[in-house]
Amino acid sequence: MIAYTIKRLLLAVPLLIAVLLVSFLMLWALPGDPTHALLGRHWTPEAAEAVKIREGLDKPIPEQFTTYLSGVAKGDLGRSTASGVPVIEELKRRIPATIELSLAAMVVAVIAGISLGILSALKPRSWIDMLGLTGALVGVSVPIFWLGIMAQRFFQPGGWLSSMIDGANLPTGGRHADTLQLAESVADTTSATGFYLYDTLLVFRDMGAFMDVLAHLALPALVLASIPTALITRITRSAIGEVLQQDYIRTARAKGLSTRTVVLRHALRNASIPIVTTAGTQLGYLLGGAVLTETIFSWPGLGRYVIEAINAQDIRPLQGSILFIAGVFIVVNLLVDLSYGMLDPRVRKPGGEK
Repeated sequence: MIAYTIKRLLLAVPLLIAVLLVSFLMLWALPGDPTHALLGRHWTPEAAEAVKIREGLDKPIPEQFTTYLSGVAKGDLGRSTASGVPVIEELKRRIPATIELSLAAMVVAVIAGISLGILSALKPRSWIDMLGLTGALVGVSVPIFWLGIMAQRFFQPGGWLSSMIDGANLPTGGRHADTLQLAESVADTTSATGFYLYDTLLVFRDMGAFMDVLAHLALPALVLASIPTALITRITRSAIGEVLQQDYIRTARAKGLSTRTVVLRHALRNASIPIVTTAGTQLGYLLGGAVLTETIFSWPGLGRYVIEAINAQDIRPLQGSILFIAGVFIVVNLLVDLSYGMLDPRVRKPGGEK
């Protein structure tokens, strides 16, 4: 297992270098002079000359790339032209919001997707199977922005659902009620992490604030979970259905093992690799910034930061965001690869890789 892990880590190094190179070349790939990309709407000949000297744009490209790598290693991703705030500070503030939303959505997707997939595989062509397949088809077909808007219409105060059921509404924007001022509390508390569920429950020990944060998280997490749930359902149904036809499953049933034991202990583990692959890939997409969901629900995360940077023609936040997003994909795929070795011993044996 150690050799397998080292090999996967070494394979991730070229990808990381490629990500750094692509992020750096963004400055030169855009039309016009790089100073236009850095200054955006604030470009003037005088400002361009000052930026060229400050950023070292008059130096050879290899030297600029070396300087860029040195800055990244030190956590220096430049400053936002629009706000003047260091990009790394904005990322520190926004990334916890995106991680919290993405993990909540993934928990919903994994629980719902695997459960529906197993039920569909156990009862093929039944009404449960048809319902699961229809739900999966709808989940991958409905645009996320439309689903988000419809969810707001249903659950907002005075919305369609609350008009039928008194009090049936959920917050439709932000991470918490404005009166809580959690951002200020987190900034003033050294033990706070920026993950509001954790902070309100374990740092501030404020159950009222925890429930408010949870309520604000519920709707965007459910909307964001729609596509991963659909994909995990389909993959689980296919993988479990195939495994249930194997001889060792029939042997386990012949020994008198319960259906629950057969499915959870034998079938699910042997069908886990495609499920883990799908879940890991979707987690990478979610952590990369759920742009539409964050924009619709005014969620102050990485996806919304990217949209704001595009609107302001601000290149440094885009470079930093893309660097983080690509890094997340590399790390998630590395963890998925390592999980293969734990789930299936054949994968980590020489010549046994799948």
